Amino acid sequence: AAGRPLPAQPHRRRPPSPRPRARRPRRPRRPSRVLPKSRGPRRLRQSRRQNPTSLRPSQRQKPTLLLSRPIHMCTSSKVDMVKHSRSVRLVSFGLGLLACSACTVFDHEIFETCKTNAQCVTRLSTGGQNVPAVCVHDSPEVSRCVQLTSEDCTVVTGDYTDDSAVLIASLLSTTGAQAATNTSRQQAAIMAVEEINSTSASGGIIQSAAPGDARKLVMVSCDEVANFGRVTTHLVTDLHVSAIVGPNLSQHMLDLTSGNPAMGVPSSAQAGVALLSPAAVAAAIATVPDNGLSFMMVPSDIQRVPLLKARINAVEAGLKTIRAKSTIKLGIWYRNDALSTGTLQGLSTLTINGMPLSMAIATGKAREDGYALSSTDNSPQVQSYLQFRPDIIVISGTAEAVTYFVNPLEAQWPAGVPKPYYIAIDSTKVPDLLSSVAGATDDLRLRWSGTGVTPPPESVPVFSAFQIAYGQRWKDAMGNPQPATQSGMGPAYDTVYTIALSLVGKRDVAGANIAGGMPNLATNTQNCMSDANGVKAPCFTVADHARTLYTNMSMLLDSKPVTEIGTFGRLEWDNQGAKSNGLIEVWCVDGTGPKPIFASSGLTYDVKTQSLAGTYTPCGPCPTPPCGP
Repeated sequence: AAGRPLPAQPHRRRPPSPRPRARRPRRPRRPSRVLPKSRGPRRLRQSRRQNPTSLRPSQRQKPTLLLSRPIHMCTSSKVDMVKHSRSVRLVSFGLGLLACSACTVFDHEIFETCKTNAQCVTRLSTGGQNVPAVCVHDSPEVSRCVQLTSEDCTVVTGDYTDDSAVLIASLLSTTGAQAATNTSRQQAAIMAVEEINSTSASGGIIQSAAPGDARKLVMVSCDEVANFGRVTTHLVTDLHVSAIVGPNLSQHMLDLTSGNPAMGVPSSAQAGVALLSPAAVAAAIATVPDNGLSFMMVPSDIQRVPLLKARINAVEAGLKTIRAKSTIKLGIWYRNDALSTGTLQGLSTLTINGMPLSMAIATGKAREDGYALSSTDNSPQVQSYLQFRPDIIVISGTAEAVTYFVNPLEAQWPAGVPKPYYIAIDSTKVPDLLSSVAGATDDLRLRWSGTGVTPPPESVPVFSAFQIAYGQRWKDAMGNPQPATQSGMGPAYDTVYTIALSLVGKRDVAGANIAGGMPNLATNTQNCMSDANGVKAPCFTVADHARTLYTNMSMLLDSKPVTEIGTFGRLEWDNQGAKSNGLIEVWCVDGTGPKPIFASSGLTYDVKTQSLAGTYTPCGPCPTPPCGP
């Protein structure tokens, strides 16, 4: 009311101005409107006074990025940086609301969250086509839907809608020159997944003693040839698979372990993904820094070299007799990558014609020639070898060495000149070689031999059972069982069982837990005993899954000592991820059946004891004995 005294002020009043201030005339008051509790920054509030979409395109403000602003998410103590565009006014308006309201809706706008795999399948499936997908959890707060299949990954095994399933992958060269070999390896791995998931076995990976508490396996199978950076990014970065069966190429194994930014390849070691290769043999795999996550399922090239050198010298001695020569010529045709590094290193101490290899090269009696994996035309090298006319050619390569070097060399070899004998590594033991032999009209089959893994005595029935099961699961176009004699098929099968057995009782399926569980597969120190049904506990074989897999996993769950026997030896590694046991043989090509097949010569080398056993017997039949050296 007028004249009412003012209340006492607790602070000093401002002194009066020496002269009265002029007051600006007051604007007419606008009608009141309801505003949000927090109106946000002044600039953004003014910009909403006109609708940008009502302006002509030439008058509209082009979207420009504001500086990054820290946004505290209500589900985490971390700070997420989100970039906003001036043209997206609703997002800017949401920033003003963030300070005083819950941010659950805002989180959902930033991340396309998911809860179940089935939800992702529904979300990504369009046009009536079912799209395999999973819900990938980047953290407890962040999840996203990711399609399982891609340009490189076309096969999925297992129920991908199962939220408790363990996601793994196979990564093999299923296209290109090595397609036939690696398709067989992929099929062997698929068969192992199906067996482990079967209710007639364990019904998955046992997690506890509670009935039915088991986790199935889901495997996405991919090709490593087309674009290695793209496919590894999909598996490691996008899908976060726990383990990979592969790669089969030694160089790719090294690239993926360490990461190769130039190729766009992530580091599996840094991402925590376990790599178990059924075919890579480079000894460098055991020494590269890998956080203890990269393993070989077969002995390395360095471990095989003693038998390779013994075979070279045996053929040398035989040809000197058969061809009445005092000296012979040796050629070494090798793929110029990690596959051949250990082999070349081991052969550097080879003695040929009574002299070191280096001297034989210097005197024109030997030569080494490398080639690129991508090379499909080796015409200059073929012509050079036609002039050199070697008696023995050592092959360190895969199918491409047969297709793009041996075949054209054989086709152009001069008539009447004795042809070379080929001594190869295990990687050359491929269907392409058998096809080449089957189409030959001369003694090419008898001139091939090589070194490779073979089952030790206790694994012979395991590998035999695997071969029978494989032939029943996979048939050719005529319904006939497909053979299982190519290299790496048994190890690919063993790899899946290794992953599953290592994860028994583990809720966390990260690669580190797989690696941590692998030593538990070789803890029994007692000799394995057998009865009419096979080996007895605590020894188990991977092929006897229907009878013993549940018991096997139950013993692992109770931390009891076991011995796991695979198709090519015990599942046992040294502390660098290399196989600590294995048996190497000299193989040859048998022609007694309707089709040529790989067979054992009888000469073996024990990796653990480093000792030779048996004698070399050429594969028959021999049209004109002797069959050769």
